[in-house]
Amino acid sequence: QNFVRTQYVWVKQAIFQNKEDSSYWYFDYYHKDNKIHYEVFDKYGEHMGEADVNGNLIPGTKDNNKRIDKIVH
Repeated sequence: QNFVRTQYVWVKQAIFQNKEDSSYWYFDYYHKDNKIHYEVFDKYGEHMGEADVNGNLIPGTKDNNKRIDKIVH
């Protein structure tokens, strides 16, 4: 209920926006080890880290090389 689907897509995955803080989220299923998580980006499209299935950011998962700013702006 806190998320709204955007018109943006990342490799066939719909990108959702959190209504509270304007962060962007998409479900990441591309890992061979089936590590279920979400990729989370701030409102500018800069990576904040990975979140578990409960929406909690996982410490140490921020990757400065991951960005979606060209997609969401």
